[in-house]
Amino acid sequence: MMLDPAPLLTPTFLPREIRHPNHDLITDQPVDSDTLVSTDSSGMGITLPPNGITLDEVEKMLIQQALLRYDGNQTKAANCLGMSRDTIRYRMKKFGLN
Repeated sequence: MMLDPAPLLTPTFLPREIRHPNHDLITDQPVDSDTLVSTDSSGMGITLPPNGITLDEVEKMLIQQALLRYDGNQTKAANCLGMSRDTIRYRMKKFGLN
């Protein structure tokens, strides 16, 4: 049921988790819409924290998330990120991940 008198439905009527489904890709904190860097046609959004972030930090977090998703399976995590098992192992060592 829509209770707003506005004549047009816009994305602002939707909950944040629907408007920004991957808002926690970089940080576990919710983000404001003005920090959204890009959203491609697949709906994947990458957000920039207010204080910025280095690419190494982004890479480390993505590797950690892939490893968590696949219960530590390096081959599956590497495939998910579009890299080889050797590459993910190198980067895990670089970032001190076990």
